[in-house]
Amino acid sequence: MSIYNKDDTQLADTRITIIDSIRGFSFIPMFIFHLYSTYDLTNNFTTSTTLKPTIQFLGLIRNVFIILAGISLALSSQYKKGIKYYSSRLKRSVQIIIHAMFLTILTHFLFPGFGIKFGILHFIGISTLLLSPIASNNILLIILLLLVMFSKIPPINPIVDTITGASINYNMADWFPLKQNLPLMIGGAIIGNVIYKNKSKFITKDKNVSVLEWMGKNSLDLYTGHVTLLIIIFYIAKHYFHLY
Repeated sequence: MSIYNKDDTQLADTRITIIDSIRGFSFIPMFIFHLYSTYDLTNNFTTSTTLKPTIQFLGLIRNVFIILAGISLALSSQYKKGIKYYSSRLKRSVQIIIHAMFLTILTHFLFPGFGIKFGILHFIGISTLLLSPIASNNILLIILLLLVMFSKIPPINPIVDTITGASINYNMADWFPLKQNLPLMIGGAIIGNVIYKNKSKFITKDKNVSVLEWMGKNSLDLYTGHVTLLIIIFYIAKHYFHLY
């Protein structure tokens, strides 16, 4: 599962719309993947349709959202400075974490044995906060990337280990620990800074918004909305109508 937020690539009346379009297009295969993963979840993973090679490939699209989140974070850090940047960043990250906690509560209520403890929204919310002070500095980003990739994180306790990725202690429907996924976010931020230096090649003042761009701008709401809807529909079909 995966997503980011809207409007972090905005500068005055200009916008790098290709980022929104890619994010919007990526929502389609992600939705298909969630059809299968939700089916397995409602069966308490006694089925394994998500292990099919094609479905696994669709699941990799989640990595695209993490990279795009890193790109948007870097662009936001370049466009906004000082208190304005940090207040905006805090607001957006907290918004993502609120969506994440909603899915945590929902999945723990309906599927207590596989509730989401640190899924992709948790990861993006926390990692964007962690990276925000250095998001505009590629040298520091590269140093951190090497540290994350080659450092061994020691186990501390089950809760902290679930966040860092030092060990897995619970059954979870979705898990995106920092150790395994932060390199993707950092890589996206590095790409974002390169894009900013060449922004004239990407920025457009076109006021017309395509469907894909709209989906990209509203990806957080779309993500939480479609995951919630699928979980509820599959749960009702399984437990009340016994359709499978």
